[in-house]
Amino acid sequence: IIDSGIHLLLISLGYRIELNQIPTAPIYTGYETLKSPMVGPLPQALVLTSIVIGVCVLSLAVALTINAYRHYGTLDVRALRRLRG
Repeated sequence: IIDSGIHLLLISLGYRIELNQIPTAPIYTGYETLKSPMVGPLPQALVLTSIVIGVCVLSLAVALTINAYRHYGTLDVRALRRLRG
């Protein structure tokens, strides 16, 4: 929940409010896009990087869980206490 909240905060910080103009995506397609305000691309890049890191951490946790189940045959925490050194 905190991760998603931070994503929303970063995206909202990148939004620019201009007088009577709607900001466009930060994609340069020619001279016409220079006339209109653009949304900040840096917060979008940070959110995308954060999402990728979150997926990597989740996949590592799933891999560790699968290996623990294969080795001990259970995911019961009391049975896995043998892992403590």
